[in-house]
Amino acid sequence: MKKNIINLTYFFFFFFFFFSLCQIFSSQTKNKIKDIHTIIRTRRSIRKFKQIEIDIKLLRQIVSDGSLAPSAGNKQPWEFIVVTNKEKRKKVFENIYWLPQAGRPKLSQQPTAYIIVLGNPKVSESYLIDCAAACENILLSAWGYGIGSCWIGAINKNEIYKIFEIPKELEIVAVIALGYPDELPTLEYIKHNKSSPTPYKKDNILVIPKYHIDNILHIDRYNKKLNY
Repeated sequence: MKKNIINLTYFFFFFFFFFSLCQIFSSQTKNKIKDIHTIIRTRRSIRKFKQIEIDIKLLRQIVSDGSLAPSAGNKQPWEFIVVTNKEKRKKVFENIYWLPQAGRPKLSQQPTAYIIVLGNPKVSESYLIDCAAACENILLSAWGYGIGSCWIGAINKNEIYKIFEIPKELEIVAVIALGYPDELPTLEYIKHNKSSPTPYKKDNILVIPKYHIDNILHIDRYNKKLNY
């Protein structure tokens, strides 16, 4: 009897120890923070998402990172709305337009959160540029936590204003779709003005053409290239 109790004690000890390790590994894998160069080089626009909710504290941190972007005169002419409610997410989805080549996400792959980026023209004439910098910070911060994103500018703004009761003096600059990625677009380098940069699908994988740096980089004067 005593031996059975000892064996049972060991069993529960190792079970909970293994379970705890799995939880820690899962958490670190899902939100593993990457170094900034890896983030920049591996970030892609994601349009298919796993249906895993993003913790609101993490979304708050991502927006906070966005608000640390540079702005003209440090005027910071931005505000943000985080959308996590399922019904409101559905309404946002119905009022944004997706890249035709990538296709519209199906119900089981829709974003699990949105960030609506608002700019204030009264605060700064450079609000569009400033908000664009904030958007890029948001995309990079999100990917640093393993969260995919898509910067969307094709928006039915009239409906978004109504749904979220946004004051008319604020401009809807962008909607950023967020979620843990359920696709992995691939990169393809192309020559400047030689090929179309339009994304396309190959073997059901979205290919993102990017101009090679040697075709768009000039040293000291225009059209002077780097000699290796």
